Amino acid sequence: MGNQKKRLDKLSADLPPKERSIAILDAVRRGDMATAISLEEATPTKSYQGSDLAVRQTIDVVENFSLRFDRAFYSSVMILQVGEGAKNEIAIEAMSKIEKELFAQVSGLEIFADRVGLSLERLLSFSMVLENDLVKFYQRDLDTLSEEELELAQSACSAIENLWDSLAGHSVFTVTE
Repeated sequence: MGNQKKRLDKLSADLPPKERSIAILDAVRRGDMATAISLEEATPTKSYQGSDLAVRQTIDVVENFSLRFDRAFYSSVMILQVGEGAKNEIAIEAMSKIEKELFAQVSGLEIFADRVGLSLERLLSFSMVLENDLVKFYQRDLDTLSEEELELAQSACSAIENLWDSLAGHSVFTVTE
């Protein structure tokens, strides 16, 4: 194990913070926590006190973001499941609205992921929604969205952007237009 760690440390020694963050997120998505931890531990230090704050901050933001997305997504899906088979017109209308919002959240998330230069999978590296492939049910090709759906997606993207900005601090991934 020691030789493998030394080899990984040597291969990753010159990775800039953004690429190192991507490598850690990819390892997390693969479920390879040993590699993720090793890459993080091998992160060059800015001082003798700790790892590069930008790398640690990025991983923390993605983890926090993934957990928040999961909580909102699962809450909406649970409401849809509880309301299945409803005959009441008001309940049917409410369920339709929630389903539209789920599609908008996922589309908005894809727009946002592109803005920060991460894939959806990397942005949600710690997500159980991705782990269980549930998000795929609500994914649509952005080119096929109606004007109303695109507007809802842009609104969701703006909300996501505000959350990201409040969490990001020193993250190496910033919003670009």
